[in-house]
Amino acid sequence: MSYCLNPTCQRPENPDRANFCQSCGKSLLLVNQYQAIRLLGQGGFGRTLLAVDRLKSVGHRCVIKQFYPAAGFPGEYRSNHKAIELFEQEAQQLEHLGQHSQIPKLLAHFEQDDRQYIVQEYIAGENLAQELQQEGLFSETEIRHVLNNLLPVLQFIHQHQVIHRDIKPENVIRRQTDRSLVLVDFGAAKLAHPTNLSKTGTLIGSAGFAAPEQLRGKPIFASDLYSLGVTCIYLLTHTNPFDLFDPIEGTLLWREHLTESISNELGLTLDKLIQTSVRQRYQTAEEVLRDLRSTVPTYSLSFPPPVPPTHSPIHTPSRKLIASDASSLTLQGHQGKVYSIAFSPDGQLLVSGSGDETVKLWNPTAGKLLQTRSGGWWSGHMDLVHAVAFSADGQTFASASWDKTVKLWDIHTGQRLHALSEYPHVSNSIAFSPDGSLIASGGSSRRVKLWETHTGQRIRLFLGHTRLIHTIAFHPNGQILASGSSDQTVRLWDVQTGKVLRILKGHTSSVISVAFSPNGETIATGGWDNVIKLWDVETGEALHTLIEFSGSPHFLCFSPDGKTLANTSANHTLRIWNLETLRERYTLHGHTQWINAIAYSPNGQTIASSSNDSTIKIWQCD
Repeated sequence: MSYCLNPTCQRPENPDRANFCQSCGKSLLLVNQYQAIRLLGQGGFGRTLLAVDRLKSVGHRCVIKQFYPAAGFPGEYRSNHKAIELFEQEAQQLEHLGQHSQIPKLLAHFEQDDRQYIVQEYIAGENLAQELQQEGLFSETEIRHVLNNLLPVLQFIHQHQVIHRDIKPENVIRRQTDRSLVLVDFGAAKLAHPTNLSKTGTLIGSAGFAAPEQLRGKPIFASDLYSLGVTCIYLLTHTNPFDLFDPIEGTLLWREHLTESISNELGLTLDKLIQTSVRQRYQTAEEVLRDLRSTVPTYSLSFPPPVPPTHSPIHTPSRKLIASDASSLTLQGHQGKVYSIAFSPDGQLLVSGSGDETVKLWNPTAGKLLQTRSGGWWSGHMDLVHAVAFSADGQTFASASWDKTVKLWDIHTGQRLHALSEYPHVSNSIAFSPDGSLIASGGSSRRVKLWETHTGQRIRLFLGHTRLIHTIAFHPNGQILASGSSDQTVRLWDVQTGKVLRILKGHTSSVISVAFSPNGETIATGGWDNVIKLWDVETGEALHTLIEFSGSPHFLCFSPDGKTLANTSANHTLRIWNLETLRERYTLHGHTQWINAIAYSPNGQTIASSSNDSTIKIWQCD
């Protein structure tokens, strides 16, 4: 779709290939380069639109900010001379700020048809408000992560004499590629700021999140710190700041709205961030960071302890291990990050899903691309493809996309068999049952959904997780289904009844990968707490803990003979563990960016890995 940039156009939606709006006749291209495809937001100072850059690779996205102050704003902002002056100031500031990795880069700024435009880098991901809605309340660990991620960004912009003035959950995006937090929406809010920041009457910011002095038209750097504090409290309570405000005390009374206790240290830090008196509030981001780093949490209420391992944790040796001399074959063809891969049951085919919104079919032995969606095969997905899977007989293939669908395809004809709607949620993981009769999906709905492969009908819901589901897997006998979630648990379900059999507790952060051993006796789980755990499926007992110091999510898979376990690591490598000795055997090097998926071939002779570097590698096992 192409979206008309004329603010008064009554029917702005147009076909992809149109050059002029079919409703108002205006050109659909900005400077013969940028084409808007969807409206993202609209406010008093203009609009924000998702766009594509026609001069770059296919599907290269960016964000257009179109500035036109509404009639209700002071005349100085609606005068053309003043608008241009403010626009140029803003563009210059964004050009400097965009040098920070957690601020969108400024790509272009120009004027067309008497309107000013800023083009910025598109940040793929969900904002913290969406994450809260989908995954539930934030934990202390996650709030500390938010603070430690964003405070250095505020320190950077304040050093450049810039006040953001609109920090809130919607303006913080968790980037898909590395999960770092990106601060957005500098442009629209700042375009209306007067040159004299102390001028009373400049009411810029979001109600409930703006500091008292900002509401009086006198924002300072500490105003951003106040907004960050309120943002954290909102993520902890999911309660409107207005509902937390006590007019008698003159502050937010938020602790009684907590559903989980937090440490006294974090509570005092948040209290100081939201002080209505500027003198009693933190003055700089550096002060907050210093307090966070100097305190060790002591909890006012105790939480249930994790299930202790029956054996002592096995630590990765601190010495550098010698990398395996295993050779690799690199498959190139995707134009975006490769999020998912799967071997066919006979090992003759490999399918991949990517951020370029395509799925591709490969010959993994020859390294040859066989089919791709852009050639007319498997057309249909409108967003990144996050998961792929083969049925046990190799006749059916499934792909899950962030366009909120799971699609089943005939591997021979490319015909779409079923489109399973996940709306309004997305699926992060899919898995076929061992006999191929069922397919399970799990994602932002916090539910595991079970579908009949033959009919495409949903037959069962598995309810229990309180936050986003990252990963699911069927037991080899097909009677048990495992799911891992941001609620830090793994649940084992009875496939026939939908009832939970066991809840595995022990991770201290999101569980992002689960895998059953080929004999079905053991389940391996990996999470963002840098821990791999091995559990007894029958008893739910934690058998071993493998601690990884690389700070990486652990995507896992067992070898077909069950003797080794492969996992990803933060330094773009694969680690192969000997499960008899519980020691690392060797490390595979080759990718240049984050590894998203790994899979053993059915004969165990090769391992496939896919990465943010847009490649797939096929490794020979020793």
